[in-house]
Amino acid sequence: MEATATFFLVGSRIAGHEEVVAQIAAEGHEIGSHSWRHEGPARSRVVLLTELFRTSVAIRAASGVRPRWFRPPYSRSTPTLVRAARLAGMRTVTWDVDPRDWERDDPADIVERVLRSTRAGSIVVFHEDRPATVAAIASVVENLKLMGLETVTVTELLDGE
Repeated sequence: MEATATFFLVGSRIAGHEEVVAQIAAEGHEIGSHSWRHEGPARSRVVLLTELFRTSVAIRAASGVRPRWFRPPYSRSTPTLVRAARLAGMRTVTWDVDPRDWERDDPADIVERVLRSTRAGSIVVFHEDRPATVAAIASVVENLKLMGLETVTVTELLDGE
């Protein structure tokens, strides 16, 4: 299965998994920030900015790449959060397809939910720490190809790179 994606990482979870983070980058995937502790935006701009920089430093130390994208936890964004991400050198992005894989145990259900909602230009959110999600990915990619769609990074999708 050939596919590329953008992995949004929670900074506090990188320690101890640096080899995996490096492998993600080495395989041609993009790495973005998903905050330091996966909390909502109800913090001061200074705290938000500090946590975004801290996550960027952890990603760069593990992978050698600087994240260009920030995906806010729970897709909850505020103008302050978007500005903080900008100051940290990132653009903010969310998704339009959520198979709710974090609450599903059936890979076939995840596949069906993705295929039902995905269109050209869609951004699908997955949670890689779920066994059902991992089991669903190959089928999702194969079926998207049958639909004439391909997986790309967020940068490729939104910037055409």
